[in-house]
Formats: sequence, structure tokens, C-alpha cells
Amino acid sequence: MTQATGERYLELALRFARLRPGLIDSYVGPAELKARIDAEPEPSYEALAEDAAQLGAEAAAEPDDTRRRWVAAQLTALETACRWFGGEEIPYAELVRRCHQVEAGIVPEEEFASAHARLEDALPGTGPVHERFAAWRETQLVPPELIGPGLEAVAAELRRRTAAVVELPEGDRVDFELVTDKTWSGFADYLGDLHTRVSINVDLPIPSSQLFELVSHEVYPGHHTEHLCKEPLLAAGRSELAIFLFTTPQAVVAEGIATTAHEALLGAEADHVAAEILRPLGIPYDADTAAVIRGAQHRMDSVGPNLVQQVAEGRIAREDARPYARRWLIEPDDVVDKALSFYLDDDWPPYGICYPAGKALARRFVAGDPARFRRLLSEQLTPEDLAD
Repeated sequence: MTQATGERYLELALRFARLRPGLIDSYVGPAELKARIDAEPEPSYEALAEDAAQLGAEAAAEPDDTRRRWVAAQLTALETACRWFGGEEIPYAELVRRCHQVEAGIVPEEEFASAHARLEDALPGTGPVHERFAAWRETQLVPPELIGPGLEAVAAELRRRTAAVVELPEGDRVDFELVTDKTWSGFADYLGDLHTRVSINVDLPIPSSQLFELVSHEVYPGHHTEHLCKEPLLAAGRSELAIFLFTTPQAVVAEGIATTAHEALLGAEADHVAAEILRPLGIPYDADTAAVIRGAQHRMDSVGPNLVQQVAEGRIAREDARPYARRWLIEPDDVVDKALSFYLDDDWPPYGICYPAGKALARRFVAGDPARFRRLLSEQLTPEDLAD
């Protein structure tokens, strides 16, 4: 694959981003290339799909198998997303398979019931799990004036620990900003030159365990760290890595890294490390209970994707979505409503599956081996590579 082929992929991705600007995460390629694409007449989904298919056929000659597989998967996803947005009927499971290279399937509700049973034993007090969790959560909220200092303290310590696992470049920078009116809780916008702007949504109060996970997910050793570790590939000519599209297999790998970041770095001690960082600032942190809740919530990661698939396939009516979510998700009503908006009102509803699918693949691939986590951060891998 030549540099020109990589740039042609960038061109297609940038044209797609003109039609769906909310589905591009970051672009750090040549500014003049983006300016040229932005000056073109608006493209059509049909033309983009055809161009993606043609480039995919041409890119099959790439001698580097890893790079060829990555670009082929991205182009298949780009073609499929364009056909779907253009009005072609594609069954939900097929859409997920072709765009994210994972299988969509309904996780049995017994898995969620098992998580609730685990919480019954862990949460203090008596009564329904939802009420006991809400009461415990209130004791763990970060005072608003300590959100910024807490983020900075966790980032500093996790950077130190991440640098012992993977080589980090000198001079990388993360700027935190507090935002409102978002459906997500955190967002990492990689700006290039080793710099990421991380937005933290403060619409709702933030528990200390969530603040810790936001930093590990978005920064060290999550999204920001992945960008840093893939910079050498970009510098070596793999220009296709200069853009991130939410509708592709790239998203599954990225969320796999981010959702397993804290355990890959800290293992079972993650919440105790977090407590050691945050308690001296005056931020409450019940590490033992938080660890159990984190494990139980892992089992409920598929509530949202279950809901999206069942609505897409007509198994659940849109108006019945909230009762389903309210039954299984243990968070307060306002948090559940945010989650519903994220899953059902997003520009790309299938994205929710990237979290549990990516987590499962990353856990299987890393298997507790720091060297394999370094590979995950620094190599151009696809979900199929992680499953092999």
C-alpha cells in the first residue's frame, strides 16, 4: 500500500465526515488535504460507497498483511455505513458485523440478574438494590470544586504508572475542560502534536470511582495513550491512521483499550490505588464496595446494546425502552435517561456495542500480559486480529 493509497482513504473518510460530521472523532492529517475536501461539492453516499469498494479492491495488493487487513476492514465499514445512511436496508446484526467486525447478539437477562444478586451482597443497608445503590452513590460524590484537582491528580499518577508499562514521549499534554449538555460522560479529542483535550460532562454529579475511570479511559492508559503509541506508525507513512471514524472496527479496538485500561495497568488493586490518590484531596472513596460494583456493572455493559438491537429489530417499541433500561440499570433516573439518549438518539446507534465487545476482545487478547497490552496500544490491529 502506498502513501497515496493511505491518503485516498483519508479523502474518503473526510468526505464521509462532511455528510456525518458527528461521526469523526479526530483528524490530525494535512490541513491542506482537509481544506481541499471541504471545498469540493458535497458528496453522495452512493458515490462514497462505490469509491470505498473500489479502493478496497485496489488495497488488496498491500504486502503488509497487518496493514492490508486493517484498511480492508475500515473500507468495508465505510462502504456499509454509506449504503445504510443512503437508505439501503441492512439488518442490524449484519450492519454491526460489517461495520465493527463483531457479532451482535442479545445477552440473556440472567446475566443482569446475576449482577443484581452480587450487588445484593455488597451494598450496605436493606431494601431494593436500586435504592441501596443510590444511597451509597450519594456518599461517594466528588464535590464540584474538587473535580478539576481530582482529574489532574489521577492523571499525574496514572501517567507515572503507565510510563513504567509503555514508553511515553516527552511533552505529551492533556487539557481537561468541564462541559454540560452532553449525552456522554467523557470525550477525548486528540489534537495532534501529543496533545489531547478531554471534556468531562458535569451535567450530573460524578462519583469518585467514575472520575477515576474517566481518567483511565480517556487518558492514561486509554485513548490519549493509544494516540501517542500509534504516532510512530503515522510518522512512518501509515497516513490512514490520521483519522478516526466511529462507524468502523477501529472503534472496537479503541474502546477495548479504554475499557480495560484500568485493569491492564493496575489489576485488582485499581480502586485501592484510586482511593490513595483521591482521599488526600478530601474526595470520598469506598474502594472495596466500588470494586464489587465495577465488576457487577461489567456484567450489565450489554443492557444498552441489547436495547438498541431489540428496538432496531422491532422486538421492543421505542416507548418501552425506558422500562427495560430502568429494570436493569442501577443508576438514578437522571443517569439512566442520559444513557438512553446516548444509546438511542446517537447519530450511530450501533456504537454502544463497541464497549462490551471491545472489552471482551481486549481482555482475551491481553490476558494479563503487559507486553500484549503494549501491542494493543501500538500496533494496527483489527477486532479479528484480537480474536485470532
